[in-house]
Amino acid sequence: MRQVRPLLRARADEVCELCGERRGEEAHHRQKRRGPDRDVLSNLLWLCSACHHVRVHAHPSDARLMGWIVSEVESPAATPVFRRGILVLLADSGEVLTTDHSY
Repeated sequence: MRQVRPLLRARADEVCELCGERRGEEAHHRQKRRGPDRDVLSNLLWLCSACHHVRVHAHPSDARLMGWIVSEVESPAATPVFRRGILVLLADSGEVLTTDHSY
């Protein structure tokens, strides 16, 4: 995680990837942490404390629909995620690939 954390912060510009506000600094694993293969950029979101605990973990069903939580059988890199109101794919390279949809 140490190697990927600076890249995660840079991708997010140190702003929460859900709300876009400059609050807190927490890495969220979209897919459960089990070994070093989970510490890749496609599996991580940089979140403020409120979004991490209130929006994601307090409402796991909604979080799954938004791509903030990914099941063990899915690939985080292939699972779209709502990031600051836009549906995107997160690449392990750190790129944010937009789709044709925004809400």
